[in-house]
Amino acid sequence: MTPEEFERIKEEEKAHLRKLKELKAAARTLGRQKRVTDVLDRMVSASKDVLSKSEELVDKLLHDTAHQEARLDIALESAAERDAQRKAQEELAQAEEELAKAKARATLEQMKQQLGVPEARPSAAPASVEKTIGAVPKPSAPSATSAPKASSAPVARTSSADTPPADEPLPEKTIGRMRK
Repeated sequence: MTPEEFERIKEEEKAHLRKLKELKAAARTLGRQKRVTDVLDRMVSASKDVLSKSEELVDKLLHDTAHQEARLDIALESAAERDAQRKAQEELAQAEEELAKAKARATLEQMKQQLGVPEARPSAAPASVEKTIGAVPKPSAPSATSAPKASSAPVARTSSADTPPADEPLPEKTIGRMRK
């Protein structure tokens, strides 16, 4: 082998090794790209799975919400109907009660008419009520037709020295003995 041949083979071998090195680098790059692509594909498929699951959950929630809202609407309508029925029953009970009172009044009036009891008419002015506890009765001039009225006030026993003369008016109330 001549040195020229040796150099030529050596150059060919270098070129071959460079090509091999380039091919190995390209293979590594393709391997990395493939791994990245695989990871991306797995991420995309996982995200699609998560998205589909979340859509299913949202659909289920919407369905459940619609179901619960429908139940609530029916319950509210039912409650409104029960309230209306209760009010109607209360009004009916009040009407029956008033009818019974009216019948009782009519029966009472009929019985009064049959027995000949005169109708009691209310007086125009109510009777005045005076305070009697601790009050001293006012002297009144006795009339010939009227009888002395009994007082509900307690009568205090006094001696003749404790009573004022008849011409002086008596006070309405006293505490203890009356002085001269």
